[in-house]
Amino acid sequence: MKGSTLILFILLMQLILTSTIIRIASGNLNFWRQPTTWLYSTWVIGLILLSLPIYKFQEEFTIWSGSYICIALFAFPVGAIAATFLSPRKIKPALSVYKPTNTERLAFWILVGGIIGGLLNILNAYLGGGISMADRLDPQNAALVRALHMEGEESHIGPLFGPANAAYSIGGIGLIIHFIMKGSSSKQEDKTNKFSSMTAILFIVISGIYSVVFAGGRMTIVLYTILSLIAYSSAKRATGQKTFKIKSNPVAQLVVFIGIIITGTMIWFSSTTFLEKRTANAEPETLLYRTHRAKFAPEIQQFTTASKSVGYAIFSLSYASHPIPTLVFYSDLPGSRLPGPLWGQYSFPFLARYITRAFGTYDPNDWAESRATVFGPLQDINFGTNVWATLVRDLLVDFGFLGSIIFMMGLGFITQKLYISETQNPTVGDLTLLALMRLLLLFSGLNSLLYMSQYYYALHFAVVYWFFTNRKKKATNSVNQLGLER
Repeated sequence: MKGSTLILFILLMQLILTSTIIRIASGNLNFWRQPTTWLYSTWVIGLILLSLPIYKFQEEFTIWSGSYICIALFAFPVGAIAATFLSPRKIKPALSVYKPTNTERLAFWILVGGIIGGLLNILNAYLGGGISMADRLDPQNAALVRALHMEGEESHIGPLFGPANAAYSIGGIGLIIHFIMKGSSSKQEDKTNKFSSMTAILFIVISGIYSVVFAGGRMTIVLYTILSLIAYSSAKRATGQKTFKIKSNPVAQLVVFIGIIITGTMIWFSSTTFLEKRTANAEPETLLYRTHRAKFAPEIQQFTTASKSVGYAIFSLSYASHPIPTLVFYSDLPGSRLPGPLWGQYSFPFLARYITRAFGTYDPNDWAESRATVFGPLQDINFGTNVWATLVRDLLVDFGFLGSIIFMMGLGFITQKLYISETQNPTVGDLTLLALMRLLLLFSGLNSLLYMSQYYYALHFAVVYWFFTNRKKKATNSVNQLGLER
């Protein structure tokens, strides 16, 4: 894609410059764990793919779209730098994680609620699916399962439908808190968490069944797996422990090796056979053009023509690159055709729902109408509309060019403050909210997670939990200080 190499170079220079400033200002913050590095990661990967002769997109970077992307992303580390300068000069390594009483019990009951909600969602999908369980388990029906899920999100279990969705989505918070507790606990404490661990595993299994068999998708499993790893490693780092001890542990090495083999096999299967069935055996290049407005470059067409599996695999790889051309498409639209500003109705449906109710203007179709407005420019030219388009695209249609830049700066400030807290005896609330923010940043160059129910229910719950744990920690510290003074 024309201009991608230049934009890649600029973003790398931004990352190096801002990371150096943050390190000088803070003393010893880790480059690989900095929020700025997480933000830039998928953008850099996407631009590398765009610079290689793999795809030929209809879009090309213009001076306007390239400048906007560079400025919008640069706003994030500017906010992070401000947060660093406003924090203590020297960052001391954390030695513990503040955990209020009954934290493990809280995680357990959230997971139980998530399990019940997941089972009710499975029941609702089954009652309204119109196909038997045997048909759902048949890989040949993957496309039908996906279509039924997209078209039939309505209640077949009465008033339980809403609470079931909420409980299932909040279950992710229980998963995060559980893995934070696992990562920060000692060996003796860890033995008491076995029952809670079984609950977490059961929640993951039910999420997998619902996601693959009843929703025809893979995203939920990906999100929960990454969240669990982020939460566990974050807690380990916060307590000064090594994340994975595998160098001198043959059993751990074997587990990692088997895990890599299984993960690789699952990725290949989901990117080829599963994808082929889910798209009703459509040709890879047809899918690429219809959904991503691109064709395979001549240099690799011989490989995609020779093997349909290779074609599907390279099409799947385009999910990491096509969001940026989609952002370019939107940022170069004339002002009259650019959707919005929608003032958060698309990215924050949960908040918009209750704000409009407070003002008496609530309409159940508000988000569907906002979604149609956002997809309108692509629908008008008969291309796929529900495509990944980066976090910045969604902020653009919600808040405009200037508003999206200000939002990114605020996001950088908040996330950096949470990261600094991670290095200074954090609370479970700090690590929970930081895990969700890191996930948002990791996907920022691919898609926005803000409007996804699995994410926004968890995010709003995490914000409330953050306030609770930090206030309780301050109260505990005040009591301890009073005791010392006496």
